[in-house]
Amino acid sequence: MINSNQELSEEAKNVFIFLEFTRDRDPCNKLAEILAESGQLGAAQQLRDYNRSEQPMVYQDQIQLDLSMYKMDSNPRGKAVIFVQDIKYTNESIVVNLDNEGLRFRHIFDQLGYDTQIHMRKSCTEIMTTLIEYATSEHPGDSFIMMFTGHGFDGKICANDNYEHDVLPIQRVLDLFSERNCQPLAGKPKVFLFNCCREKPNQNTVVKIADGTWKNKNKRTFITYSCARATNRCY
Repeated sequence: MINSNQELSEEAKNVFIFLEFTRDRDPCNKLAEILAESGQLGAAQQLRDYNRSEQPMVYQDQIQLDLSMYKMDSNPRGKAVIFVQDIKYTNESIVVNLDNEGLRFRHIFDQLGYDTQIHMRKSCTEIMTTLIEYATSEHPGDSFIMMFTGHGFDGKICANDNYEHDVLPIQRVLDLFSERNCQPLAGKPKVFLFNCCREKPNQNTVVKIADGTWKNKNKRTFITYSCARATNRCY
């Protein structure tokens, strides 16, 4: 509200009047009539156009959607592998009951029709050996899921032996299942879930996992993280 003792320029007064009149539809129409009566027909018409309601969309009960869908009717749907790393490190606290999280997701994947296996407290060598077996084995199912839950930093996942030294780059995991390296899954959707921190605490740099070129060549690969970049996962 304008103070009665406040002096305004003519331009400011005009702006104030216009704003007051255009708050609602009826005052806006009234202002248009005043402008028209004063001979400002062009301005009146512009205001009426501004105040006119948009035409609603025509109702249709038949909507055609052009969607690309993956074949997903195999039984089982495919293989799902879960790695759970709840080990206590020197500088990291143990993640309490993280094994229950693995069991919970196995239950979810089982209900979705996947053949699910859980691997607990593995070293990087053991993780890579297991992943290579999955990447080179036959996949009669229509899709593949890999989930990692535990600690991570700098775009790496932490294994069992040592927090800062027994680590595995996420990009290396993805490369194992690329369209080029994993022919049994070529053309099939692959989902990777990383339930871990993406950078070290208080780290300002953002680690890039898969670059644009890699993504363009592997369009059927879906990578999901539990937290945003430069944000720690909350245990």
